[in-house]
Amino acid sequence: MAAHLSSAGSGWACGTIVRVTFVEASPDVFVIEHLKGYEGQIASVTIDMSPSVGGAFVDSAYGAGSSNSGDGVQVDTVIGFEQGSQSGTVTFRKFSSGHRLNLLVDLDDRAAGGDNDMDVLTANELEGGTVQTRIRGADGEAQTWTGTFDAKGIALVGKRACA
Repeated sequence: MAAHLSSAGSGWACGTIVRVTFVEASPDVFVIEHLKGYEGQIASVTIDMSPSVGGAFVDSAYGAGSSNSGDGVQVDTVIGFEQGSQSGTVTFRKFSSGHRLNLLVDLDDRAAGGDNDMDVLTANELEGGTVQTRIRGADGEAQTWTGTFDAKGIALVGKRACA
């Protein structure tokens, strides 16, 4: 799992701040979690599947699904995630620490081989796709963090270790 901080700033937490997990279901789900321990707000999350090993793409878009809190997550816009696209961005009015959002979407793949079922995206077919997260600190300063989906369909976004 690759994750890195693309711009430095003072007062930023060490460790994972955002976890995005792909779940094959009906519909499929990206579970976006703002992990506890960092009190900033997630401003946006961009998922790009174009570098994925399976060539994952959106077959049907559903949009924002449930969150674990009535007011801990407030979606502003969902852009992209359209039929045939390989990327999209969700922007938030509010996305507080300790909360999560389910982004509903149906993914298919273009992978040759594997289980030959292009309608079912196995977790490793998302490997290599990226998640870019813009996070706004308590001081209003924004940072962009990037992570990469692993073979289990999980992208961790944040700084791996404290220096």
